[in-house]
Amino acid sequence: MRLDGKEISTSPVTISITERVSNLIIKEGGLDIARYEKEAAAGTLKFKPVVIPGMNAALAVNINSRRINARNVIAYIEGENPDEYVVVGAHMDHMGMDNGKIWNGADDNASGTVGVMTIAKAFAASGVKPKRSILFCAWTGEEKGLYGSEYFTMYPSMGKISDYKFYMNFDMIARDAANDTAKNMAGITYTKAYPRLEEITKSIAAQYKLNLKLNIRSQEAPTGGSDYTAFTENKIPVIAWMAAMHPDYHQPSDEVSLVNWNKMLEIIKLGYLQLWEAANGEIK
Repeated sequence: MRLDGKEISTSPVTISITERVSNLIIKEGGLDIARYEKEAAAGTLKFKPVVIPGMNAALAVNINSRRINARNVIAYIEGENPDEYVVVGAHMDHMGMDNGKIWNGADDNASGTVGVMTIAKAFAASGVKPKRSILFCAWTGEEKGLYGSEYFTMYPSMGKISDYKFYMNFDMIARDAANDTAKNMAGITYTKAYPRLEEITKSIAAQYKLNLKLNIRSQEAPTGGSDYTAFTENKIPVIAWMAAMHPDYHQPSDEVSLVNWNKMLEIIKLGYLQLWEAANGEIK
């Protein structure tokens, strides 16, 4: 899959052959594999084509393509400065169905989507107009290659991408790792050049006595298999939340009955306060 507007790869087509075919080529071409391995190890090997008389090979490729329309879901609260934006997002897609089984994706990533919607509701209920405008985003196509968030950074719904000052990502915020006996561990990755993000996080967690044991990591340019990657690539500071990896990841068994509601609630509380600081204060 690829996004419209992205260049088609010019990489050559790569094919694989079976061992039976490779043995036939070796035999008919009079190749000496032992000598090949020896020269390759010694660095003296010189490649050259070998003509195999009477042997022909042909490759036929048929490409069937179709365009798929998918949608991000975005809500907006205008700030006092309508030309600066902060974003909180989570992907709403999952793996669909396979062999008659529904992959519900309770943790991955219904939990993150609920986090975004809950924070949006809290900001609306506060009645306070933030200094920076806030976008609340449910991304599509994350499981297919982070396409929803990438598309947004290519074609922002509001303003220019250079107007975006912060992004927070929720992905899998509702489960416990095997070693999490207290059931309160969670991970945060943030952009290293913005150390105040860690200061804000620790200060808020202590002030409100949140029951979270945080593993906070900084990276020069945080990227990975979730939607904060597109924002990092556009030089936007990020905070990426994840509670735990577990055996039900990308399995039909990722069910709502396994959700740790208390941990999820604590993460959403802290996420709300982090976003409040990003929308109303300075993060560097």
